[in-house]
Amino acid sequence: MKLKICRVRDLASAHELIAAGVDYLGFHDLDTANVERSQRLAAINRALYATGFTGGVLLTKATDTAWIVRSASNGLYPFVQLHRDASLSEIRKIARLLCEVGSSLIQVVDPSIHRASYAREVLAHAKYVLYDNYIGGTGRAIAESQLDSMPMNRAFLAGGIDDVRAQRLQSRFAPYAIDVQSWVQRPNEGTPPLGYSKDMNRVTQLVRIVRSSV
Repeated sequence: MKLKICRVRDLASAHELIAAGVDYLGFHDLDTANVERSQRLAAINRALYATGFTGGVLLTKATDTAWIVRSASNGLYPFVQLHRDASLSEIRKIARLLCEVGSSLIQVVDPSIHRASYAREVLAHAKYVLYDNYIGGTGRAIAESQLDSMPMNRAFLAGGIDDVRAQRLQSRFAPYAIDVQSWVQRPNEGTPPLGYSKDMNRVTQLVRIVRSSV
């Protein structure tokens, strides 16, 4: 099983996560509105790519296909995670265009809305699926009963995953990967809190869990 950690914002923490054994890093560029953010995240991933890291994931909810493909190309992102509902024709088009610039699609599928048949159709075009609610980043768990029939060999599982749940999901579903954000976020010290950083102790716990499945 692989591990993806989301909401990476700076190069130093990215290097720390990779050194700890994290396989994929998610860079949140949810829309087209913030050019400075897009450029900053792209620069981080380009620097990682230059070192041989190929687990950078551009996470977006953008609806502008040209922007998605251009951003993937400019940032040298090996993967784009489309974190919104999409028709199969749109998924097919985006996946094809990403392939032309050397990137692959991770398509989010909400198991409370879609069933296994839809996930299998998505996997005919996307490299991976990621099971989560379409809002994302809420720390809200997906009901495990909704995952029972879903294809797992090319699936990331997300939604309220901590160390205990990671072990249970690994045992019950054996997914390709888990995707964690909320549980590894730690408020920085200060009054008021000065943003968030990654809790590396918790990250290390998750790395041990996913490596135990090998």
